[in-house]
Amino acid sequence: MTESVAVHMGLALAGYGAFVVAGISGVMYLYQERQLKAKNPAFLRQTASSLETLDRVNLWALGVGLVLFTLGVLGGLRLARGGRMSLADPKALFTLATWGAYAALLAVRTTALSRGPKVAALSVLCLLLVGFTFLGVNYFLRSEHVFF
Repeated sequence: MTESVAVHMGLALAGYGAFVVAGISGVMYLYQERQLKAKNPAFLRQTASSLETLDRVNLWALGVGLVLFTLGVLGGLRLARGGRMSLADPKALFTLATWGAYAALLAVRTTALSRGPKVAALSVLCLLLVGFTFLGVNYFLRSEHVFF
């Protein structure tokens, strides 16, 4: 494996890792909000992160993840330009769709168009897209971009 492929994979995986953190914080946010709205007494006695903290973690993970993932995608595009892979490959297309979904989500979140449960739910949906891009494409679609 060449150094540029390793950097591309490392940045993309680090971005995916941050997206996982964003998705998990989204799940936790939605769960806690539901328990608070239901005034669940058992939940109210537990110590848990505040919704504001979960929202901040989500924003941080989205921002860091998008930067790392963008660098990984740019490295991949540079490699693809060298003739090693077609940009019409399903993995490349789903990667670009994932990048677009997270860029749109971060834009919505940072422009204060939406916060809280909507962003948390979209983070979870985007995480499902990450899962399909990372694993599903290799199992369900024919791709030249298989790494396991």
